[in-house]
Amino acid sequence: MPQILLLLFFGLQLLCPPSWSAPLCAEIYTPVEVVWSSQLRFSQNFLGREWGNHKLAKLIKSYTKKKENLVLTESEYVLHLSNNDPLPTIRDTNGRLRLIDNHHRFYSYVEFIGLERTRFRVYVKVLKDYSQGLQNDGRPWDETDMIADLVKNSYILIYNNMAPTMADLNDLPSSIIDMPDMRARSIMGFVLNAMPVPLKGSDFKKMIQFKLYHQLIDLGIEVEGKKPFSTSNIHRLRDIILSSQDLMQFLQRRINPELEESRRKKVENLFVQFQ
Repeated sequence: MPQILLLLFFGLQLLCPPSWSAPLCAEIYTPVEVVWSSQLRFSQNFLGREWGNHKLAKLIKSYTKKKENLVLTESEYVLHLSNNDPLPTIRDTNGRLRLIDNHHRFYSYVEFIGLERTRFRVYVKVLKDYSQGLQNDGRPWDETDMIADLVKNSYILIYNNMAPTMADLNDLPSSIIDMPDMRARSIMGFVLNAMPVPLKGSDFKKMIQFKLYHQLIDLGIEVEGKKPFSTSNIHRLRDIILSSQDLMQFLQRRINPELEESRRKKVENLFVQFQ
C-alpha cells in the first residue's frame, strides 16, 4: 500500500509539475495539443503593439544567440518554445480554440515566422473545454454560461464592455496582426518592466496593466505625454509609482497569490524596500 501511494504521488507530480499554477492543475491534468496557428482565436479585443514588438525583439535575440548551437528553422524554434511553455487556451462552445492569455507572445511568434498568413505549429494547453462536459449542476454549457464563466475567471477582456457576449468574441479579428492597438497596455508593460525588480503582468492578478493605467488617470497623472514610449516618460511614471504609498499598496494588494514561491519573494521584497 505505501508503495502504491508513492507511485501515485510521483505520477501526479509528473502530470502536474510544481512550476504550474494551481488553476492549471485544478483537474490534475491539463490536456496539451499541437495545433496550427491558424486554428487559434482570441478572447480580447486589443493588443499593445509596442509591447508585442518588445517581445518579438527578445525572441529574435534568443534565436540568433542559440542558432549557432541549434539547427532549427524559425517555425521549429517556435514549436520548441511552445513545447516548453504551451499557450493557454479554452475550447469554446463552438469547438474553437481561444487564447486566454499570452496574446503578445503569440503575436511575437507570428511576426517572427514572417508572412502573417504562413501557418506554423504550436503547443497549447486546453484549460477548459466548453464544447464537451457538463456544468456543476449537470447542464451542458451554453454560450451565455460560458461567457459568464470566462468573465468570472478573467479569461476574457472586451475593453470598455463589462458585459461581453458571444457576439463580441465572434467579432474579434481572426488574425492577431489585425488586432487593434492599445498604447496604454504597452506603456504599463514597460513601466512594470522598468522597476528595480523587473515586474511582469503575471506577477499580479489579471489585467493589472489596465487597472494601474486607470488608477494613474484617476489621480490626475499624465500617462502618455508627447513621447509615451520614451525612456524618460517610462522612468517618470515608474518613479511616481515608487514614491506613492497609495500606488504601491494598490499593486501590492494585487500580487498573484499563485506565484511560485521564489518569484513571490522577489516581488514582495520590492514593496518592502519602498515602504
